[in-house]
Amino acid sequence: MRIDVRKNEEHRRYEAVADGEVVGIADYVEGDGVITIPHTEVQPSLRGQGIAAEMVRAVLDDIRAQGSQVDPQCSYVDDFMRREPIYADLRVGA
Repeated sequence: MRIDVRKNEEHRRYEAVADGEVVGIADYVEGDGVITIPHTEVQPSLRGQGIAAEMVRAVLDDIRAQGSQVDPQCSYVDDFMRREPIYADLRVGA
């Protein structure tokens, strides 16, 4: 399954899209140079296929490109950032 990740500024979330359907989301809140990610979700029937990891990787890459830092309030994003040291510098206070 091919996943594209897009930023939906109107709904303040990133969306993982497969075959034109939103299959995952990562909500965000923008602050002064900090993007808070309070919640991520993937459709229950599609969990365990790596969609969340692909989505979060794209989200973090986009935040890096913006020059912002991340406050990973979502436990999945927090765990992902701990497992992937390439994103350690994005964490607020790093």
